[in-house]
Amino acid sequence: MMILRFFYYLAVMKYKMKKNKGKKEARENKFLFSALIIAIIFLAGIFLFGGRGLVADRLLAKGNFFFNGGAYDLAKAAKYYKIAGFVDRKASYPHYQLARVYFMKTDFKSGLAEIDKALALNPENKRAYYIRGLIDGYSENWKAAEDDFQKFVAWAPKEWAGYNDLAWAYYQDKKYQEAAKAAQDGLAVAPNNAWLLNGLGVSLQALGKNA
Repeated sequence: MMILRFFYYLAVMKYKMKKNKGKKEARENKFLFSALIIAIIFLAGIFLFGGRGLVADRLLAKGNFFFNGGAYDLAKAAKYYKIAGFVDRKASYPHYQLARVYFMKTDFKSGLAEIDKALALNPENKRAYYIRGLIDGYSENWKAAEDDFQKFVAWAPKEWAGYNDLAWAYYQDKKYQEAAKAAQDGLAVAPNNAWLLNGLGVSLQALGKNA
């Protein structure tokens, strides 16, 4: 983005140099034109020789700022994440964050595409399965949601949210016994958690265990 902006300034400066007949202003424009060329060469060198990650990190920081890290603007957050992913094609985090943005915007198709890219680039980021489980669940693809939450729970057995959402997916899929078991497993990790108690309660009610 910065390099494109520099090219725009170069075009403007070149036009002014041709149009301007004053010697003093022409010298000033020529100096600025040369400085811009040097700046572009310098930035291109950073970009091509190891600086992609640094540029991408700055863009990610801006995206995180707009993704409720100081401000809340999903459109701007998505813009910075997209550019970061373009700058560093090997980075999975921009796609992970984009998936979260699309989920918040209820664009589940785009969210699924982005979280799949994140997992393809970094299969070790098991937390991506939790995001994909949410996307699958809200898309009413319950079996896929169950599989993803199971993978997340296996990776993070101490986090109650995985059990809670696994119980939710099972319940929506009318697998009430499995839903009750998932909620009970979660309560072993987080006793008296209101979400898990609610999930267990509705699952037991669905099984006819009203008491």
